[in-house]
Amino acid sequence: MILLELWMIASLFVEVATETRRRTFLWIVQHLSAYVVLLFLGVCMLVYCIRYLKGRHPRWIVGKAIRVVFSIGCLAFGIYISYLDYAKGEQVLAFVTMEVFILCLIAWRPVISFLILTVSCTVFYFLCDSVLPASYATQVNLFTFWISLLMACFSIYQQKILEAEREMTLEEANNRLTLLSMTDDLTGVFNMHCFRTRVEELVKKADLEKKIFLFLDVEHFKSYNGKYGFEKGNEFLKSLADLVAGLFPDDVVSRFSDDHFVIFAEDR
Repeated sequence: MILLELWMIASLFVEVATETRRRTFLWIVQHLSAYVVLLFLGVCMLVYCIRYLKGRHPRWIVGKAIRVVFSIGCLAFGIYISYLDYAKGEQVLAFVTMEVFILCLIAWRPVISFLILTVSCTVFYFLCDSVLPASYATQVNLFTFWISLLMACFSIYQQKILEAEREMTLEEANNRLTLLSMTDDLTGVFNMHCFRTRVEELVKKADLEKKIFLFLDVEHFKSYNGKYGFEKGNEFLKSLADLVAGLFPDDVVSRFSDDHFVIFAEDR
């Protein structure tokens, strides 16, 4: 949009300089003012977007205010320029373009889209009708445009909701897979692959004289399984893992094999 406004401003100056069309001083001031204001809003919105992408998020209310002011400015520009063009019997493409740009580029809630579209179309209609009474065809065209764009806004909003839900589901799945790759399926403590990785990182930084390796072996666990069953045996291992992890909350606890656990901990 910034490039478009720069092109429009440049075209206006070229047109005035070459006298391609005879324009009044009032027409030049009206259009140039509108172009400059829209250019300024576009630059502000661009700066906000760049800062947002770089992680420099402003306060929620500030970001919301920037989007609202930008949207109102674009809609006012479309209404104003098309009103001037309509008074001369020309096309109202600026109004149509700005309506589509704001309502389709920014996903508003359905109620907000309805209000924005209804108010802007109503204001534009009465402004134009006050200068040149609107024909029946113009009324039908404007109403058709209102219905079509409103349906498009609802569809875009629903699509954005579905995309957000899919992204959340995908993020949850990725987090789940990451967790499964790090932990033991049965007990929930670290698996040996993660244990080795964590310990290698800690060994590079820690003072080994203050660190110890502990190896836990549950004696007669096979007999326990044979007497009470594998389900009870699994429950026992889960309880034992929770107990050990609770005793060493800041250390690396891992299940080494069936009934064996290893711990890399501070030598307290």
